[in-house]
Amino acid sequence: MSRIIVTGAGGEVGQNLIPLFSRKDEIIAIDKNKGNLSILKRLNPYVKTICADLAEQGDWSRCFSKADYVVSLHAQISTARWSAYERNNIIATRNVVSLCEKHKIKHLVYASSSVVASVADDGYTRSKRKAEQIVMKSSVPYTILRPTLMYGCFDVKHLGYLISFFEKSPIFLMPGSGNYIRQPLFVVDFCRVILSALKMAPKGKAYDISGFEKITLIDCIRTIYKETGSRKAIVRLPLPVFYMLIRMYKFLNPESRIIPDQLRALTAGDVFRVIRWDRIFSVQPTPFSEGIKQVAGSECYPFPKGMTRLES
Repeated sequence: MSRIIVTGAGGEVGQNLIPLFSRKDEIIAIDKNKGNLSILKRLNPYVKTICADLAEQGDWSRCFSKADYVVSLHAQISTARWSAYERNNIIATRNVVSLCEKHKIKHLVYASSSVVASVADDGYTRSKRKAEQIVMKSSVPYTILRPTLMYGCFDVKHLGYLISFFEKSPIFLMPGSGNYIRQPLFVVDFCRVILSALKMAPKGKAYDISGFEKITLIDCIRTIYKETGSRKAIVRLPLPVFYMLIRMYKFLNPESRIIPDQLRALTAGDVFRVIRWDRIFSVQPTPFSEGIKQVAGSECYPFPKGMTRLES
């Protein structure tokens, strides 16, 4: 039996990953989002959960003393404050890596992001690059995985969030032309890559886990509405108008995580490198339309009631 620690376990990847682990292993799920963690515990009662902020020292660190493997999923995706990126992507990662070094963890799988190769220069991109450097410069045996845009159950940050945001509206507002290339990655495929990486333990390597299909954002939304039976109209708005709406919404709802940086990243024109990760990790990739079919109608798609966007 192995002890496996999963940080940021209450997010999209963690919620999909935890059920795939063997019941023979001891799984410890750490997340600072109490609500998301309670959903994880309700769906997986056999898992030990710890509610903790990894950017702060605390009792949570004790569970590393007998751990074999660590899967690092915690991340700050969007915020207007650099301090939040620094805490959750840099300081928290440094704390986790330090504990991995101290207790001689057998292998660390670090979930980074394709944005490290992006032309964008925002807080998320800069902080994830710094976090990768912390992992690479450590003495811990590691594998870095860089996924592109993920979709599936528990998606509170990407396509699922957009769908839920316009749920009560008769229309879906599309920024600009909507012809921005996306490379969607089914979250379950990514979880299977993580499991394979834990088993293979390819030390000191980084892999771009990009979706094989290149689909425009507007076609992603059309496919989702088609597979879910929605007849919602898609209305394109000029980018300057969309920026103005985001600023107005942010002013009226200060807690909103929709920020201009996200729109700039969306329209940056990134097309990420594709490697044959399916062969490397022996994972059969799921076509986008098939992935949407699998999760459409699920009580956890795009995410269950009570799940929030507070970063793990």
